[in-house]
Amino acid sequence: MPKFAFEDMWQIIKSGKTWEGYVKNLRKDRGYYWVYAQVSTVMKDGKPIGYKSIREPVSKEKKMEIQNLYDELRLKEENQVRVVLYIDSTKID
Repeated sequence: MPKFAFEDMWQIIKSGKTWEGYVKNLRKDRGYYWVYAQVSTVMKDGKPIGYKSIREPVSKEKKMEIQNLYDELRLKEENQVRVVLYIDSTKID
């Protein structure tokens, strides 16, 4: 994910507002999974005590669309990009 996405998320949730967006998370096995997340601050007695996230699955088409967008943003940030290839396993001999 581009650094901008996390910077934007933290800036918004620290201000007490809810952030919404697509997140690519790292699994324990070093693979990735995508979610659409709504992240907000949990408050107690007017002070932040934590954060909560409501997540929804993301379609394959949306993953590809957002990955391309994030790759463009990362290229601008770091002058680096990676290539992702999706193979339809039902068409492999």
